[in-house]
Amino acid sequence: MTVSGELGLSTPTCPSGWFSDSGDGYTNSSASTLTGKALTAKSLATLSLSGSAKSGGNDEVELISGSGHATLATGADTKIDLAPHWNTTEWGVFGDGGGGAADFGKSNTLEAVTTLTVTSSSAPTCVKEGFTGETNNLKLAATPALGSESSPTLASKQTDGTAGTASCAVAG
Repeated sequence: MTVSGELGLSTPTCPSGWFSDSGDGYTNSSASTLTGKALTAKSLATLSLSGSAKSGGNDEVELISGSGHATLATGADTKIDLAPHWNTTEWGVFGDGGGGAADFGKSNTLEAVTTLTVTSSSAPTCVKEGFTGETNNLKLAATPALGSESSPTLASKQTDGTAGTASCAVAG
């Protein structure tokens, strides 16, 4: 299994070598092979994805499974000067590029939690919008309120079951 990331940029003109879609520019990182055990749908509960952008340094995305480091993708922050401008993130399990869909079986729920570390003490804002062309067969569901969190946190829940009123939960 390989993991690759998609870097988006909202701009009228995409940098050379990038792809354009609906007024946005994007490029894919190099694929990175997972180490250790294969990831299964059941192991998603132990999965953590961490990203950082360091001005003058390297931007990194690391995938960690319950058993430890799975893979790391890194690149120089000079590509688009991401560090001072990164203000949006999307977390989910989607299809494998080119508009593909991830199809979960029956009775599945995915809870995505995004925690801000270092950058802000304010609670994040939930925007019910997708930024990737890839999809899954789950729908945004009612998300229970978060308790006390040590860092600003946003949570959302997706399900193929009864969804209720779609919502996100935030804590500062």
